[in-house]
Amino acid sequence: MSPVIEVRQLHKAYGDTVAVDTPANLADRVETEQRIQFRPSVPLPDHLLESLPDVTNVIYRGDVVEVTGNSNALNAVTSVLARNQIVARQLRVDQANLEDAFLALTGHAPQKQPEKQGA
Repeated sequence: MSPVIEVRQLHKAYGDTVAVDTPANLADRVETEQRIQFRPSVPLPDHLLESLPDVTNVIYRGDVVEVTGNSNALNAVTSVLARNQIVARQLRVDQANLEDAFLALTGHAPQKQPEKQGA
């Protein structure tokens, strides 16, 4: 089954079709922040990440750094780390997914369909 058909059927199950596209393209259209988490190879200089225009928040939890920012935050953070010869160890990035797109397009989370009897 192609991704476009899968998305179209998902929306029709809840009423009107609100968007038809691939899951990846729908997720890309959602304006959500990226969440980046990593352990820097050396302590970060003061305000290194906070000064980046694409970054909205930086939290330090011991040796773990959590950064929140716009869709370009990952590029901005990794670029400034590279310029300062800092390695981002155990890098984790959370971005918008198909469920986030569904919520943004419909205003509510997907509802589970009742299971069919005898299936």
